[in-house]
Amino acid sequence: MRLIPKTRKGKNKIREAGTDQWREVRTERNVPCLGGAWGVLIEPITDDPETREKKARWVKKSSDPDFDFEH
Repeated sequence: MRLIPKTRKGKNKIREAGTDQWREVRTERNVPCLGGAWGVLIEPITDDPETREKKARWVKKSSDPDFDFEH
């Protein structure tokens, strides 16, 4: 999926990861860091496993404040 930043925080996360292309790792409901909302754990698509691990993040499944998604 392609992440489209909506905020400065979103733009910074994409810049830090070095790509706007991310993959879904898993989906869970009631993610504490998202205030109990449905969440999707995503990681950047890169050949560097350390970057994938360090830059992985939870985003809201719908209406994320920092990102829009393009599949």
